[in-house]
Amino acid sequence: MFGFFLHGQTGSNESRLRAFAGRRICRIATVLGEEEARRAIEQAEEEYGKSMDPRGWDVYKNGTPFGMQGAADVRNRTLAALCLATSECW
Repeated sequence: MFGFFLHGQTGSNESRLRAFAGRRICRIATVLGEEEARRAIEQAEEEYGKSMDPRGWDVYKNGTPFGMQGAADVRNRTLAALCLATSECW
């Protein structure tokens, strides 16, 4: 989901990976228990978030719809400027 939030698009690989990950997490929770699985997910999200842009990660995790729209606007302006600067528009 963060990839979609960050880039505004997704592909079939991400869709399949998300479905696989969801099933895998359910199986792990069955073995470890719901609470332990939840803690592991929180820990993984925290570690992953450390490698992301702090502002973008904060908006993704804690933002309001208004803040998320603002982040999307910044992303779109950045992509448009890059497209114009490199002549690699699609």
